Amino acid sequence: MRPVFSVAEARTIAERSQSVGPLENQRPCSASVEKMGKAMATMPVTAGGKELNSNLWDVKEVAEFLGLAVGTVYHLLSQKRLPCVRLSARCVRFDPRQIEAWIAERTEEPEAR
Repeated sequence: MRPVFSVAEARTIAERSQSVGPLENQRPCSASVEKMGKAMATMPVTAGGKELNSNLWDVKEVAEFLGLAVGTVYHLLSQKRLPCVRLSARCVRFDPRQIEAWIAERTEEPEAR
Protein backbone atom coordinates (compact mmCIF):
# COMPACT_ATOMS: atom_id res chain seq x y z
CA MET A 1 0.00 0.00 0.00
CA ARG A 2 1.37 3.44 -0.92
CA PRO A 3 1.40 6.15 1.72
CA VAL A 4 -1.03 9.00 1.19
CA PHE A 5 0.43 12.50 1.53
CA SER A 6 -1.35 15.81 1.58
CA VAL A 7 -0.44 18.33 -1.12
CA ALA A 8 1.56 20.36 1.41
CA GLU A 9 3.49 17.27 2.56
CA ALA A 10 4.20 16.27 -1.04
CA ARG A 11 5.56 19.77 -1.79
CA THR A 12 7.75 19.66 1.32
CA ILE A 13 9.15 16.28 0.30
CA ALA A 14 9.79 17.49 -3.24
CA GLU A 15 11.51 20.67 -1.99
CA ARG A 16 13.73 18.69 0.38
CA SER A 17 14.77 16.22 -2.30
CA GLN A 18 15.70 19.08 -4.67
CA SER A 19 17.66 20.95 -2.00
CA VAL A 20 19.82 17.94 -1.16
CA GLY A 21 21.48 17.81 -4.58
CA PRO A 22 23.39 14.91 -6.14
CA LEU A 23 24.10 11.78 -4.12
CA GLU A 24 27.80 12.52 -3.62
CA ASN A 25 26.91 15.89 -2.03
CA GLN A 26 24.49 14.46 0.53
CA ARG A 27 27.08 13.34 3.03
CA PRO A 28 30.85 13.55 2.88
CA CYS A 29 31.22 9.84 3.54
CA SER A 30 28.69 8.54 0.99
CA ALA A 31 31.21 8.59 -1.87
CA SER A 32 33.84 6.80 0.22
CA VAL A 33 31.29 4.18 1.28
CA GLU A 34 30.47 3.58 -2.39
CA LYS A 35 34.17 3.26 -3.23
CA MET A 36 34.65 0.86 -0.33
CA GLY A 37 31.74 -1.26 -1.55
CA LYS A 38 33.30 -1.49 -4.99
CA ALA A 39 36.68 -2.34 -3.47
CA MET A 40 35.08 -5.20 -1.54
CA ALA A 41 33.97 -6.90 -4.75
CA THR A 42 34.66 -10.54 -4.18
CA MET A 43 36.88 -12.80 -6.22
CA PRO A 44 35.53 -16.31 -6.77
CA VAL A 45 36.92 -19.02 -4.51
CA THR A 46 36.10 -22.65 -5.22
CA ALA A 47 35.86 -25.64 -2.94
CA GLY A 48 34.87 -28.99 -4.31
CA GLY A 49 33.64 -27.41 -7.52
CA LYS A 50 31.36 -25.02 -5.60
CA GLU A 51 32.01 -21.29 -5.96
CA LEU A 52 32.32 -19.57 -2.60
CA ASN A 53 31.99 -15.95 -1.64
CA SER A 54 35.29 -14.65 -0.25
CA ASN A 55 33.52 -12.53 2.37
CA LEU A 56 33.69 -13.77 5.93
CA TRP A 57 31.06 -16.30 7.00
CA ASP A 58 29.16 -16.49 10.25
CA VAL A 59 28.68 -19.65 12.32
CA LYS A 60 25.44 -20.59 10.57
CA GLU A 61 27.04 -20.41 7.11
CA VAL A 62 30.04 -22.50 8.19
CA ALA A 63 27.76 -25.09 9.78
CA GLU A 64 25.72 -25.30 6.57
CA PHE A 65 28.85 -25.60 4.42
CA LEU A 66 30.38 -28.31 6.63
CA GLY A 67 27.08 -30.13 7.06
CA LEU A 68 27.27 -29.80 10.85
CA ALA A 69 24.97 -28.50 13.53
CA VAL A 70 25.60 -24.95 14.73
CA GLY A 71 26.28 -26.36 18.21
CA THR A 72 29.02 -28.60 16.80
CA VAL A 73 30.71 -25.57 15.21
CA TYR A 74 30.61 -23.77 18.58
CA HIS A 75 32.04 -26.89 20.23
CA LEU A 76 34.93 -26.98 17.72
CA LEU A 77 35.50 -23.28 18.37
CA SER A 78 35.63 -23.77 22.13
CA GLN A 79 38.28 -26.45 21.64
CA LYS A 80 40.17 -24.13 19.22
CA ARG A 81 40.01 -26.81 16.53
CA LEU A 82 38.42 -24.62 13.84
CA PRO A 83 40.21 -21.60 12.26
CA CYS A 84 38.34 -18.35 12.82
CA VAL A 85 38.58 -14.58 12.89
CA ARG A 86 37.65 -13.23 16.31
CA LEU A 87 36.25 -9.72 15.91
CA SER A 88 35.44 -9.52 19.63
CA ALA A 89 34.96 -11.89 22.53
CA ARG A 90 31.56 -12.95 21.23
CA CYS A 91 31.75 -12.15 17.51
CA VAL A 92 33.38 -14.84 15.37
CA ARG A 93 33.66 -15.02 11.59
CA PHE A 94 35.31 -17.49 9.23
CA ASP A 95 37.41 -17.05 6.11
CA PRO A 96 36.14 -19.51 3.48
CA ARG A 97 39.70 -20.10 2.24
CA GLN A 98 40.86 -21.09 5.74
CA ILE A 99 37.89 -23.43 6.12
CA GLU A 100 38.73 -25.00 2.75
CA ALA A 101 42.37 -25.47 3.86
CA TRP A 102 41.18 -26.89 7.19
CA ILE A 103 39.10 -29.49 5.32
CA ALA A 104 42.03 -30.32 3.02
CA GLU A 105 44.30 -30.93 6.05
CA ARG A 106 41.83 -33.42 7.46
CA THR A 107 41.09 -35.28 4.24
CA GLU A 108 42.38 -38.84 4.35
CA GLU A 109 43.20 -40.82 1.24
CA PRO A 110 41.97 -44.42 1.16
CA GLU A 111 44.60 -47.10 1.55
CA ALA A 112 45.15 -49.50 -1.35
CA ARG A 113 44.49 -53.16 -0.51
